[in-house]
Amino acid sequence: MISCIFVIVIHVTNYFCRAYGEITQSEYLFALLLDTLARVSVPCFFMISGALLLGREEPLKKHGERLLRFLIALVVWSVVYYIWNRAFMKTEYDLKEILYVPTEPHLWYLYAMIPIYMVLPFFQVMCKGMSGKLERALLVVCSASVVFNYVVSLQNGEAYYDLPLIGDKVYMLYILFISTGDISESVRNGQLQFLSAV
Repeated sequence: MISCIFVIVIHVTNYFCRAYGEITQSEYLFALLLDTLARVSVPCFFMISGALLLGREEPLKKHGERLLRFLIALVVWSVVYYIWNRAFMKTEYDLKEILYVPTEPHLWYLYAMIPIYMVLPFFQVMCKGMSGKLERALLVVCSASVVFNYVVSLQNGEAYYDLPLIGDKVYMLYILFISTGDISESVRNGQLQFLSAV
């Protein structure tokens, strides 16, 4: 529930964060503080997904139905926004970009979750067979890769290779959050004695 409220806070404060110079400095700083604090909500949603989905055994049909629901939501809202933006906002959008650029920026979450749901059945099997030691090792590898890619990006560079199985630096971060959610669910259920590496 807190993450839902924080997402609303992000969307509200974003308006004020873009109004630098048009609002007082104290209003801007307050909005920036709230916006920064509320950003924890997005990783929380990925962790919640991991906690709820990675520990399950589900038939492939259920995965297909879940993926189809997300695809339908993406297509419907993309069409709605495309029509709205063309008819009322008079903004251009090239439909050839629909596979990699959302019609509206806040649809990015669907673009992030669809590939994750595509590989979810495989991750469920992989995580089910992992010991606590392997789960921690996965977190260390994911964390190291995220930090490495971040440091390289600060130097205007880019890693030559993506980490196999996980993908590019963006999805590495999502997988890290999802894995963290699954491991914290395991800790809560008493399956792991300790979590030594994050």
